[in-house]
Amino acid sequence: MAENNFRFLRFWKGREMVRIALREVAGAAPLEETMIELSQLADICLTTVFDHWNEELRQRSGSPESEFAIIGLG
Repeated sequence: MAENNFRFLRFWKGREMVRIALREVAGAAPLEETMIELSQLADICLTTVFDHWNEELRQRSGSPESEFAIIGLG
């Protein structure tokens, strides 16, 4: 199940990266807008994968005593 969901996510991410890059190269979007779109894309991808595995691992092993955090840089 995860493989099919993540396959779609990879396809969507690739398509969005091309769209964002073409807008940047064509000069149709300022740098600030491009950076915002890239950040939003990363956030959606990370959140989707985290939500899936967080639920999966909590079902298998129970809830941990502490929370999990994702820190993205660069």
